[in-house]
Amino acid sequence: MAERAIELNPKSTNAYASMALIFNHQKQYSAAITWAKKAIALDSKYPRAYNALGIIYYNQGKDNDAVAQFRKALQADPANDDAFYNLGVLNTLRGNHETALSYLRKGLKSNPKSIKLTYFMGLAYMQRGDSQKAIECNLHIINELDSLYTPAYNRLGSIYCSKGDFDQAIAYHNKASRINPQDAEAFKCLGKVYADKGDYVKAQRNYQKAVLLNSRDHETQLLIAKMYGAQGNTSREATAYKKAAKLGNPEAQAWMVKRGKTW
Repeated sequence: MAERAIELNPKSTNAYASMALIFNHQKQYSAAITWAKKAIALDSKYPRAYNALGIIYYNQGKDNDAVAQFRKALQADPANDDAFYNLGVLNTLRGNHETALSYLRKGLKSNPKSIKLTYFMGLAYMQRGDSQKAIECNLHIINELDSLYTPAYNRLGSIYCSKGDFDQAIAYHNKASRINPQDAEAFKCLGKVYADKGDYVKAQRNYQKAVLLNSRDHETQLLIAKMYGAQGNTSREATAYKKAAKLGNPEAQAWMVKRGKTW
């Protein structure tokens, strides 16, 4: 579609940026950079092109170059929430939590109704170890911004699960599953809560629902493996670890290698 848009309008900066992101997704970074730079050459004040180039550089492991591009996006558009979001994500992954939160706060000052920025701010607070602030961010989303935003309910459930408040966790995940019965994440999280609670029958039931909705999620298979391990069912544990490893889960692959097994 992006290629067709370029044919129809060779000066479409949006199409060039889209091509950059397509090649980035395919891990063809050299081509992706070329397309992003073409977009910038057409319009040096187009923030999406700088954001695309920053994402490409980040995926190449060039963090400083990525930061420079995200900052250029902000120079082009001082209220660009994608740039604030990208800087928040990158700094969180670097462990620079205060820097990440600073960018996210600035972004929310310009875009106070941005669910994306608010949601990631909650994650940044969790990474910093401030679960109460994380709870507040997600409650703000469902109470003030979008009462049907299921990721916020699942995040709240996960926070309460980590605190050992299983009933509260179950209530939030159940709410997410009622809003969207196709939400595999909600059922995966419910499975984990019940497994942590020691109710393996309900854990398995919810994990099965999650797998039916998303059979490619390696994290669900890893959690299933850990559930069987906790039960002492070594045969099913090994089978689940193998499935998770095949799907690309690094922890499961390490588990298999340590035991001299292949997948």
